[in-house]
Amino acid sequence: MPPFPLLVRDHALDHRDYVRGLTGLRGFAALWVFLYHAWVYAEPRLMTVTLPGLTLDLTPLFSMGWAGVDFFFVLSAFLLALPFAHWACGENDYPSVPRYLARRFKRIFPAYWTQLAIVLCIAAASGFYAFPDWRGLLAHAVMFFNLPPWWVTPLNSVWWTLPTEFLFYVLLVPLSLLLKNRATRFVLIALMAVAWGYRWWMVDVVRPEPMTRLIDLMGNTLGYLDIFIIGTLCAFLYVRQKRLRAYRPHPGLLLALGVLGVLLVIYSIHWLYGDYWSGHPLLILKNALIGGSIASILMAVVLGSRLAKALLANRLMLHFGIISYSIYLWHFPIVAGLSRWSFIADYDGYRLPLLLAFAVPATWLAAYCSYRWIERPFLVRRA
Repeated sequence: MPPFPLLVRDHALDHRDYVRGLTGLRGFAALWVFLYHAWVYAEPRLMTVTLPGLTLDLTPLFSMGWAGVDFFFVLSAFLLALPFAHWACGENDYPSVPRYLARRFKRIFPAYWTQLAIVLCIAAASGFYAFPDWRGLLAHAVMFFNLPPWWVTPLNSVWWTLPTEFLFYVLLVPLSLLLKNRATRFVLIALMAVAWGYRWWMVDVVRPEPMTRLIDLMGNTLGYLDIFIIGTLCAFLYVRQKRLRAYRPHPGLLLALGVLGVLLVIYSIHWLYGDYWSGHPLLILKNALIGGSIASILMAVVLGSRLAKALLANRLMLHFGIISYSIYLWHFPIVAGLSRWSFIADYDGYRLPLLLAFAVPATWLAAYCSYRWIERPFLVRRA
């Protein structure tokens, strides 16, 4: 077997839509979330570089790594909306909904249920996790997290994104119907305001306490509807411009604008951190702003940016992209567990380099095994 496994395409996509750089972009998203959690468990600190007459604050590149989730959401919406976009442009029949949903189920649940079983075994055998009651077990089985009436907190903190994304998979079916006509596409755009209104309502009307409850409530599908719609519309624009051979914006310019936009958003959150969680307008519009920037990066990749191809379509990033879902699942318990190891916990210096030295290979091994023996057998099996 080669050092990096062969690519396994998602059969939900037509081969003409497959772009290697998007797999690498998914790998980048997983690694960025991983870096964020490692930074947190190594004890958060400012990450600055001092140069002659200049100090660079690189902290947001670590502290805002949770924005990797936004990359996942935009990418998922774009890729899954492509077959529906081909239908909207009159190129294909409407995709089979049962087959589509079956593929989405196989993409998420086998690896998740496997990890859940392992985590429950660890909880039963040790005190690392608190073993849930029957309601918690049921909620975990169906991924019903941080929602009334039970407010079950997931055993693995990153699991909160899974029901958020899976519900979008379901909502994409009716939303895709809005792509067909110009008038209904405006309705789809207008639906982005639902997410803004919901986030404003959570902050200014509901004002849930503690702050973690606000984060939970804003992290559901409704709170992220705008970012999913951006990815969906991006798929339609991509298919339409190919079909009409319309003007293609320069991919290098799109990449520069997208990266600049992401940096502006994460640095603004860093600078306005206290005001941000108190209801700053940026909290309401963050998803739309960073989603638009990610969409610009995504379009740069699919339109053939040479720099994006060099950074994202190389063999290493493709490998990380292929196993990105398992990296996302496994990195958090591994980082959390290693941070308690006395060899790391009692280290006198800054622990991030030491933590990464052990967490990177451990996460890679767990993710590769999960992909090779859990994910891949389901992914290569057609519905």
